Amino acid sequence: AALLANAASDPQGIPPSFPFILGQLSPTDAALLDMIFAAANNDDEANWRKSSVDLEALAADTTIDSREFELGLDNLIRLRTVTTQGTYGGLAGGTVMLTTLGYEFVRACRPPTGDSPDA
Repeated sequence: AALLANAASDPQGIPPSFPFILGQLSPTDAALLDMIFAAANNDDEANWRKSSVDLEALAADTTIDSREFELGLDNLIRLRTVTTQGTYGGLAGGTVMLTTLGYEFVRACRPPTGDSPDA
């Protein structure tokens, strides 16, 4: 709903890929992406690009079962909303980082706060 509201208020500010990405996310995927976004921001929106999110700690803080967690993470990587140093059959270092696409997508899916960080 927030994505539609933001698109209505700023049609040029929402890339056409965002509704496609939204349609490709399960509720579990969306919750996982939101948790990664929150962990990367960690009350410091200026430094989100430098924040690696520890997957083991993230998994420990959620009720998502391990199979759904891994499937969701794979889907987020497929959609290029998060990135990692991957190895065949696993993740190197066990961390992920938001991509610019992922960061902007989550921001677009959140209700407007009235205080734009771009202002």
